[in-house]
Amino acid sequence: MTWQDDLRAREWDECQKLARKLSRSKKQATSLGPEDYAAEAIEKLLEQENRLANIEGGLALTINRQYIDRFKLAIAFQRVTNLGKKLVVETGTPDEGKEEFRVVMAGVGLEYRETPPTMGAAFVVQANISPGMSKIRRAIELGVPVLSESDALLLVEKLRGH
Repeated sequence: MTWQDDLRAREWDECQKLARKLSRSKKQATSLGPEDYAAEAIEKLLEQENRLANIEGGLALTINRQYIDRFKLAIAFQRVTNLGKKLVVETGTPDEGKEEFRVVMAGVGLEYRETPPTMGAAFVVQANISPGMSKIRRAIELGVPVLSESDALLLVEKLRGH
């Protein structure tokens, strides 16, 4: 039996209401609505092996991170479409392998390389396997967005539709 099984329906209802309230408190316009952020936060809560001591804090932190990730994605999109930046810096190894990821990026006109980040980079991909923190720190110092592997793939889909 898991901690999730021990929660009563009323407690789950309260968690869902809280997640919706927290996500609606954000006054930022994004491509997702508050219900989307709330649902994703609840999903992440369910994935936790142990019950969080502070569920409200955990939900708030998750929703804040979701908004930040969404804005990093929007900034990366603007750097590619408006500023014409094409260089994508990799740190670590993507789940599907470096060469396959390179092919995916090239499919939308992006150049995927292992190189230190510069102001000329569109964004940095923090791969799921062994990402290097020095490249991430450098990107942050330069104001270059750092995207997760999954967010980079979302950006590719967005660029395909652009």
